[in-house]
Amino acid sequence: MKNRNLAIDFWKFVCALYLVFYHFAQLTGVNAFGIDYMNNFNLVEWFFIISGFMITTSDKNYFAKENVDKSTGHRLLYRLKRIYPMFAISVITAATIMYAYRLIFGEWWWNGQIHGIKNLVLSLFALTYSGIFQSDYILGINSPTWFIDALIFSYAIYYFIIFLSRKLNFSRVYAYVAFMLLGFYAYYNDIMLPFFNRELGRGYAAFFFGCVLYYVLEYVSDRKLKIGFFAAVSYLLFWKILLGAEMLDDIYFIRGYIWGCAILILFVKFDIFNKIFSMIPGVDILGGASYEVFLWHVPVLNIFYMIWKFIGKEDITSTDAIIFAVICEIVATFMYIFVEKKLYSKSSAC
Repeated sequence: MKNRNLAIDFWKFVCALYLVFYHFAQLTGVNAFGIDYMNNFNLVEWFFIISGFMITTSDKNYFAKENVDKSTGHRLLYRLKRIYPMFAISVITAATIMYAYRLIFGEWWWNGQIHGIKNLVLSLFALTYSGIFQSDYILGINSPTWFIDALIFSYAIYYFIIFLSRKLNFSRVYAYVAFMLLGFYAYYNDIMLPFFNRELGRGYAAFFFGCVLYYVLEYVSDRKLKIGFFAAVSYLLFWKILLGAEMLDDIYFIRGYIWGCAILILFVKFDIFNKIFSMIPGVDILGGASYEVFLWHVPVLNIFYMIWKFIGKEDITSTDAIIFAVICEIVATFMYIFVEKKLYSKSSAC
């Protein structure tokens, strides 16, 4: 607990909850609380930024230890053990529920979903968004888990950079910047190449943005950083609120990166937020379970559709969205405590 940043945990919880309502609105057309989730969603980038920042924070100390041979391959395997087993379980569960729905009702619950053994295999190998079998990405069995596809590839690139930097003795920061810019290039130019396409570009750009941000915060003094932070925020608010002017036309970049960067700086460099959120019981659990929310909210929605089909429910309301969100959090928390943490404790021996 003492080594956790509870402000970031709370941020992850809010992002995951927003994701639940976003996909509920996407698939049902119901916006809980009257919020237009469809036009205000770039929070996946925030998850990538947090991942890049936190992994760099952790590995900086890990690889800095003297007189110990720290293999990058060993460390990559450790990361994969952390995320892949739960990912695979969620994909298999989602496929089982989908086929059960088909068997019972004679139709697929989500017509836009691509089904079949091929898609299941591609999903399990995190290749649905790779572009290796076709120029465009392929919708996976548990479709929101494309995030894991991009994260795994980001991990592989990240550790390959560390391996080369240690062998050739160069600063890895320049490589992080390069892959961040390549990610932006793929996204903004709608590139569709194997392992280098628009959606994976989102992951590369944000993940390595988080890596670069770590080094920026490390080498800039807290005093200068705080002064610069308040100056930048004041400037943006001046132009946006007082003058009513558009700061930039690229709303995606503002939501995903400018505000994502600002929030991360607040939570990392201003300890008051960590103290505030430490007064909320269970914030560490909610933050830790955010990954499970990501993995399980669509399989839970599959079950909701089965129940609605059985009882003949036609009208879906905001109340259904709230019930769905609560159930998702319960399932995610259960999986986090009783499955993910158990598997994590075994992989910690790495």
